[in-house]
Amino acid sequence: MPHIKDAMSHRGSMGSLVAVAALVLMGCSDTSGPESVPAPSPESTAHTAAIQDGYAGAAACAECHAEETAAWESSRHNAIFRPGAAPAWKTSPPPAYSSEELVVAPLAGGGSLQVQKGGAMGTFPIDGVIGGKRMESYVTRLKDGAWLLLPLSYQVEGRSFVPYSEGTCGIELLYGTKEGNWQSFERVWNHRCLECHTTGGSIGFDVSSQEYNTTYVDAGAGCEACHGPGAEHAKAARAGDVTAGPMVNPGDLPAAGSIEICASCHALSLPFESRWGGNRPYRPGDDWSQAYLPLLRPSEEGSFARLTHADHTPAAGVMEYQGLVQSLCYLEGNARCTTCHNPHGGGENLLKAATSGGALCADCHAEEVAAGEAHTHHVAGRPGSDCIDCHMPTDIEALGTRLASHAIDVPLPVNNVDFGIPDACSLCHGDRGADWAAAQYRELWGDPESRRRRRLTVAFMSEDVKALEALLLNPDESPLLRADAASALARIQHVDAIPILVTILDQDTPLVVKRYAVDLLGGMGARADLPFQARADHLQMVQDAGAHAALRRVCETGVPVLRLGAASSLARLGAEDGLQQLEALLAEPALAGGYRLHQALARYNLVSGRLDEAAAAFETVLSMTPNYMDAIQDLGFIYFSSERFEEARDLWMRGLILDPGNKDLRLRVHLAEDEMRKHGLLPPAASGS
Repeated sequence: MPHIKDAMSHRGSMGSLVAVAALVLMGCSDTSGPESVPAPSPESTAHTAAIQDGYAGAAACAECHAEETAAWESSRHNAIFRPGAAPAWKTSPPPAYSSEELVVAPLAGGGSLQVQKGGAMGTFPIDGVIGGKRMESYVTRLKDGAWLLLPLSYQVEGRSFVPYSEGTCGIELLYGTKEGNWQSFERVWNHRCLECHTTGGSIGFDVSSQEYNTTYVDAGAGCEACHGPGAEHAKAARAGDVTAGPMVNPGDLPAAGSIEICASCHALSLPFESRWGGNRPYRPGDDWSQAYLPLLRPSEEGSFARLTHADHTPAAGVMEYQGLVQSLCYLEGNARCTTCHNPHGGGENLLKAATSGGALCADCHAEEVAAGEAHTHHVAGRPGSDCIDCHMPTDIEALGTRLASHAIDVPLPVNNVDFGIPDACSLCHGDRGADWAAAQYRELWGDPESRRRRRLTVAFMSEDVKALEALLLNPDESPLLRADAASALARIQHVDAIPILVTILDQDTPLVVKRYAVDLLGGMGARADLPFQARADHLQMVQDAGAHAALRRVCETGVPVLRLGAASSLARLGAEDGLQQLEALLAEPALAGGYRLHQALARYNLVSGRLDEAAAAFETVLSMTPNYMDAIQDLGFIYFSSERFEEARDLWMRGLILDPGNKDLRLRVHLAEDEMRKHGLLPPAASGS
């Protein structure tokens, strides 16, 4: 079986480096099955114990909750990871897949895929299946315990292989892994997918041995993924006290707290904690807005832009949270995920039976539902007659299909005409076009201008500063749209946006808005295009506008995650107390055990020329998050600058194994080996290499 770590020990000239990307693939002809992984170090074991502390497993829940468990066992939540399962095509393999970069063929019996890239070919056992309703993806286990995502997904209904990028939750849009680089570290399942596809999952990576000792309490999203660790509750229940134990019932939480439990997997977001070491990850009942930062649309360019339509409603990926928290059903009606879905299992898409025919909608929209065809202008029982047909159009691309939008709004074909934003009318009547749909809408339902303005205020075609400011200051609006408005104002106004960002920080504003605001203030100093004196004048303008003072107030009063953001922004702005503010946070347990504080210290020391201090901080970062490419590249630079050429080469080689297609790292390794030869640490390069 292949072994990612094998390539890390490689020593050789630049000529041999070109084969690194093929090293893992070439070793794949061994199909003898997974080999045992060495026992983890005490540090790795301790971290796994901390993550899984208090969990009991779904079997313990079934002792009292047999009905819910039975429903869950047949649900999609239970099927999102099935180790040892056979693919759906086992008895009837689909045709081979071929592209410019890869050829992939299923082998008889359904147990393996044969992958050919260039002249290299390997056979990969299928050791686990992800999903299965619409799409299946597959993992193969390597010698070092890594579960590597195989390069294809299988479309169940179409019975065909499709590229991995078409068959997943949308996370590949963020990292942009090319098909030919499918063996990139970004596709190691333990690292990228474990948190949502298991319950109580621990990567269990051992830094010293570079081995994975991954474990989990339950495969799939089990009971404790939504209710929190249940060992204490189960123990008390067995003793006759069914009320004891700190269990979380999402139904007892406010709407925001309830949907945030779902958001941990149904929102594309950035986790604050490392999943490798340090503090434990988020659990139900924690403050989700401290544990995650939901992704917005920061610009019209780059991979993030593909995640949303121009009006910032989700366009791709599994982003039900980002849609729902924008909807008036949530903002005014307190709708939550469980309003329509039964997470234990049940009907299609876990939907409750009452979701069809407008029964649930009638609680708030009784007049419209009672009006029937007079409101819908569609024949009852036909497409367009149900509430979700028009208010939840299937305009999101994910999992190889189109998913319903959870932004739950009125159709706006006029926005499609002007800005290409999909709408339900144009999707159903595609043969007639958006212009026809817009005209029909005005004739049947009138002028949608007020709803149109709300959707377009944050769109990047908007330059209406007053409207953006009103949105940002509106406590009744979606926190995500308010954060988007803050980003738009900073883009449009630059330094002139500082006063309103300061106002946001001084008010009782949702944490997600404040987290974006402190980051935007830190970015106000990034003017490398200016001459030195002009840059200094610019930084003084930022300070005079109140940015430094506001950030210092946050450092004194904010929650830990916000204090770190503020201290980092002070450091980015070159404030005299930037380093002091960061170092003060080392006394905060919620931050000192995570990698982000040490990364901020490392970057500050690096740009300040304190290379020894920067190296020590980067080394701490990599002990907690050994995959962090920025730290690998920067620490290697420090080693190289300090003439520690072999350490630089080894570290950059480690990065190259994680990202075989990284040309910059290849060049750096080449430069380090040149210096090693000059200093007699390597033999002279062979002629012609």
